[in-house]
Amino acid sequence: PDQILKRRQKTLRKKIETMFVDMGFRSFKSEGLAFKLNGRDNEIDHVFVQENIVVLCEDTISTEHDHVRTKNETMRIINENREKFFDWADENIGGFAAFHASYTLGRLRLIYLYITDGKETFTLDEKQEFSEMKLWGRLELEYFKWLSDCIKHSARYELYDSLGIKTGQVGQQHGASQPRTIESPIIYPTNFMGPQAQCKIVTFMMSAGDMLQMC
Repeated sequence: PDQILKRRQKTLRKKIETMFVDMGFRSFKSEGLAFKLNGRDNEIDHVFVQENIVVLCEDTISTEHDHVRTKNETMRIINENREKFFDWADENIGGFAAFHASYTLGRLRLIYLYITDGKETFTLDEKQEFSEMKLWGRLELEYFKWLSDCIKHSARYELYDSLGIKTGQVGQQHGASQPRTIESPIIYPTNFMGPQAQCKIVTFMMSAGDMLQMC
């Protein structure tokens, strides 16, 4: 049984890693690294970065309520000690300091994502109780894994929407005198349907030229 559980955990970890990399995120190795904040040891399974978006991700096969509560408390502590956390990451996570130097602390967006394959999805009450994190069950994971398999990097725009990140919050900040422009027209559905809708709505970006080449 222990070996089966270990294989299951390893498979889940690999699935999450592949999904984020396919979406264009960079993966930083954090597994097994412990950091102390507020007098307690904390661990993070994954650190994924795309521009100024930092996703701290917990993967688990657990169905225990206490496990979710513990990780929610970890994220609360990190949010209250952002500067100390990033200082620790600069020193202990290889390559992170070079990324961190590109953005001010205030521009970095920190998201904590809790993913379990121990349950299909989370209830609204659970999401409200553990509001420091975004909660995914098997349903959400399989949806975004399917999406990343299909459209790779473009899937991250659907991910941003589900995580509450607006496109204007991604990357360097642009002032009114320096508007951010897109060189070519795009197709970009704005409504997030998600797995709960039980239908496969694909968000993607495509230039007019690329679209015409496919016709």
